[in-house]
Amino acid sequence: MLTYLSSSIWASPAQTLVNTVNVVGWWHPSKLEYIEADLNK
Repeated sequence: MLTYLSSSIWASPAQTLVNTVNVVGWWHPSKLEYIEADLNK
C-alpha cells in the first residue's frame, strides 16, 4: 500500500487526485459518497 501511495507522488497532479479519491473511497465509502454529493450541488 505504501508503494502505491508513494508512486502517486510521481504521477501527474490529476492522476494523484484520482488515486487519493480512490484510496479515501476504499477506506471510507460513505465519505466518498459525501464528496460526490457535495460536488453535485
